Amino acid sequence: MRRVLRRSAGLLTLVILAATTPAALLAQPAASAAAGHITLAQARRANAQLPVAQLAVQGADARVRQARGRLYPTLALDGDLHGGTPQSYASSDALLQVMTQTPIYDGGELRAGLARSHAEADAFRAGYRVAVREVDYAVRVAYAQILRAQATVAFRRRAIERLQAYLAVVQGRQAAGQGVGADVLRTQQRLASARADVATATRQLHEGDMTLNDLLGRVPQAPLSLAPLPDPQPPAGASGEPWLAAPDIAQSEADVRASQADVTVARAGHKPHLALEANVGTQPVLGSDVALLNNGTGSGAEVLLTFSLPFWDKGVYAGRLAEASAALGQAEQQKVVVQRAARLEWTQAASDLTDLYREYRGRNAAAGVARDAYLQAESLYRGGQSTALAVLDAYDAWIQADQAQLNVAYDYRAAQASLDRWGAP
Repeated sequence: MRRVLRRSAGLLTLVILAATTPAALLAQPAASAAAGHITLAQARRANAQLPVAQLAVQGADARVRQARGRLYPTLALDGDLHGGTPQSYASSDALLQVMTQTPIYDGGELRAGLARSHAEADAFRAGYRVAVREVDYAVRVAYAQILRAQATVAFRRRAIERLQAYLAVVQGRQAAGQGVGADVLRTQQRLASARADVATATRQLHEGDMTLNDLLGRVPQAPLSLAPLPDPQPPAGASGEPWLAAPDIAQSEADVRASQADVTVARAGHKPHLALEANVGTQPVLGSDVALLNNGTGSGAEVLLTFSLPFWDKGVYAGRLAEASAALGQAEQQKVVVQRAARLEWTQAASDLTDLYREYRGRNAAAGVARDAYLQAESLYRGGQSTALAVLDAYDAWIQADQAQLNVAYDYRAAQASLDRWGAP
């Protein structure tokens, strides 16, 4: 996401740079932090969700090391001390030996397990990138929501001041003996509703502040001072298929590879397994060697070659293979689902930007006309050439037009965030 945080006058100012690429923002020099700026990378580190995904990546990498280690021989020091009585039954002896074990052939099970571990690690890394993008998107949307709420509160308060001034005119006429009591009541009712609307927008503003503070790892009630954003600009033409770079797709592809490895592991269950075991050590007898159960004495070495080939298991192998194959089919279909979702989200965001920019221009013009219409209606009323109902209708149209402009500006910025969420990094 294209933004930087700035501290100013004891408050945190969050600045989203509409013309800056995410990579450029991440590459902000370290000196900027000393100057009071907080980069996007620092905001990510402060978020509470990302460490969870990062620890999952570390665990997956550890499982890769385990799976790789199973391909190599193992060494172990083994020993025991045995005592028996009477000596005619069991001699007392000790054992100390170095043992090694290595697989020779396992039908590809161990290497498939390593491939699965690699695929799982890739899936968790892609999942971490998904989490990063989700945090970026959430921060940008929360930022836009706060700006909309701030603008709504500021505009509604200015509009209330205009309505109060108009009410004073109507009340002055009433005091002069004109029959405008109904006009006074209508205006007072509209003024009360306007104040309630300001309270609603203020509550939404506080909710947005708390959401953004939480995303940034700050105390929810901490004060926020947000720099304004530039007005929506004509979007750049969308081309190619940048949605293919979405980490969600990479995660689904890694899941497919992991399921393919599971099928290989299942098939290895009906292949021959060959392993070599060896040991070297000493086994002294403690006392008289007269027991019938003595397994040998002295020092030496031993080699054991084991072989196994399952040929009947009452459907266990077939069940495991069918389960792994079904999981592979599910992963492949899920990959198609994710690809289509990424394509739809990106394409929709790119289309929305074009449409929303066109709508913003129209709403912006309409808001200006609505304001002029209200001022004209109020002026005509002061001159006795209009009615109170016409003034209040013009006031409502002005409020609605301005709110529509603020809403479409928010929608445009949310579409920008969605385009970055599902497009190329």
